[in-house]
Amino acid sequence: MNIYYRIDSPDIINVEYVLGDEKIHDFFQSTFHFSTWIEAEHSEAQLIEITDENYQKLKDEGKVS
Repeated sequence: MNIYYRIDSPDIINVEYVLGDEKIHDFFQSTFHFSTWIEAEHSEAQLIEITDENYQKLKDEGKVS
């Protein structure tokens, strides 16, 4: 599973991923909560940071909105 994340401010991490057939959008209010969630729920997932440089490509591929 790929988990796409974007750090929108020091306190907000937006997350997008596909679980089964459903596209999930979520957010975390700290990097600690985000890291804890990854370790507990999705330790084998590949994390892909959404940046200004890759956003348009990921959007065009339908991986992020």
